[in-house]
Amino acid sequence: MDNTPTEKNYSEETQKLETNLATIASSPISHKNKPAHHYFVFACGTIALLLLGFIGGQNFERTRIQHFSGWSNNYERNFFDNQLPMPPKGMPRGIPPESFHSYAILGKILTVGENKISVQDEKTNQEQAIIIIESTTMRNNNSNININDLKPDQRVAIFGRPDNSGQITASLIRILESEKSAVSPDNRI
Repeated sequence: MDNTPTEKNYSEETQKLETNLATIASSPISHKNKPAHHYFVFACGTIALLLLGFIGGQNFERTRIQHFSGWSNNYERNFFDNQLPMPPKGMPRGIPPESFHSYAILGKILTVGENKISVQDEKTNQEQAIIIIESTTMRNNNSNININDLKPDQRVAIFGRPDNSGQITASLIRILESEKSAVSPDNRI
């Protein structure tokens, strides 16, 4: 028996290949057999996440603007209990600059009252009224403290929530180590 290809074998093989190619060409192309509604659901989910992020950003900005407006409109009441008609020289009026932090402040205590302190933000030099409530946590190193332990000129970090009157209700106040008492490389034993 001769193993050489014959014309008949060649035409049968060619016909099989043409049939296979026609089948492949006529079948619809799908990406890993996922129906089109999977892509629709993915697109809708992406749009929903973007919309939620946009709405969240708008709410944050609205709260920030209300706080800044209250800060400006209630400046004398928050810092001077209506005793002074104008802020001291060098203290700007109006809406604080964009770098003014409404949720976190790092600065120096200026005054301490019964349930309120004023702090000068290190970054902007803006004065901010901080309200201390019963749930406010106050710490110095690893120990809890109370409002009587807060003194003017202490450096503090404050985290809280702004209100519409331009004050911040503190949730955490932490006394920071002063620069004078900090250990420098030259003071080490």
